[in-house]
Amino acid sequence: MSYALTIDKTVATVLPYLDHPLMLHATRHAEHKMVAPGETILQQGDQVDYFYMVADGEVDIVIKRPSAPEMNIARLGPGQFFGEVEMLHDTQSIASVHASQSPVDLVMVPKSIFNKLINESTIVEEKMRQVAQNRREENQTHSQGNA
Repeated sequence: MSYALTIDKTVATVLPYLDHPLMLHATRHAEHKMVAPGETILQQGDQVDYFYMVADGEVDIVIKRPSAPEMNIARLGPGQFFGEVEMLHDTQSIASVHASQSPVDLVMVPKSIFNKLINESTIVEEKMRQVAQNRREENQTHSQGNA
């Protein structure tokens, strides 16, 4: 009966620096989605409306360069996340994301909730900005064909 007091395990794993009320808020607004193997979750250039956390399975992060095939630049598994770059910089997706070879269970937090979390937790904002900066640099390196 007190389900509202239970924190989602994936939220707690991905966002361990949130205080309990914010974790609970994220849990209450999180959406779960199962994705079939090979299915596209995000397409490079699309609007991103969610912060995605991988609960189970793996996703492939791929980029498309001009006049070149898609290039796999990362594989993310349980406890990892994506969409923070686009959330923090209000940009379109810098890469495509596909479910890998098995189904993927995603926990998704809407953009408005993600913004609340980072606005109310300085440490989470700092951590997300660090990750986002690293991922943008990695993406730019691969996009320019320097990898």
